Amino acid sequence: DFAEAARLIERALRLEPGNPSVLNAYGVLNGAFGRREAMISYYKEALVTDPVAMSVLGNLAGAYLNTDTGETRVLIERIREIRPDSITPTIFTGFVEQFEGNAEVALEMFSAMEGVPGAWGRAMALWDLGRDEESDAAILEMAALGADPVQVATVYANRDDHDKTFEWLERGYEEQDDSLIEVRMFKPMENVYEDPRWEPFLEKLGVSDGDAAQLGL
Repeated sequence: DFAEAARLIERALRLEPGNPSVLNAYGVLNGAFGRREAMISYYKEALVTDPVAMSVLGNLAGAYLNTDTGETRVLIERIREIRPDSITPTIFTGFVEQFEGNAEVALEMFSAMEGVPGAWGRAMALWDLGRDEESDAAILEMAALGADPVQVATVYANRDDHDKTFEWLERGYEEQDDSLIEVRMFKPMENVYEDPRWEPFLEKLGVSDGDAAQLGL
């Protein structure tokens, strides 16, 4: 219920304009509608009040993945300084390498990771390296490990396989995968932006540009 979320967040902002948790929530809401600049500005504002807020630093690092991996690298180092034991910097670094075209480096990093993040990154890196069968095996591993449908959809979007991408997006919708709130933020999804199924899917989710306008975002 994005309308109710917007109403409550706006009320919270009036009550506590500088509250970093509220600003973070407003950043997430804007990100759901693809309003990247607004999302980043709210995350930055939250960090003014609480410069070591891990959730905000992670969100901002992810927000920059599509547009400025250099900024993501800066934030990765900040997260590593604050939480040396966190796996988050390693995961983000793997995706930075992937999106910068360094699939070999990304594969090495993701191969050292356990669980869904490792299989997820390997599925994309292996495909980019032309190792299709191994990439397929990594997708099966993702499913066996309980990956979200939307995560699998990003792998197929990275392959530019539109049919499989939307098959898994629809599965995510049916299963109420909460990762769908980030569907407009995942970089591989840019490959399906021109597909005629993309806008209707956003409308079904309630996160289209038209929906954003109705909320005043």
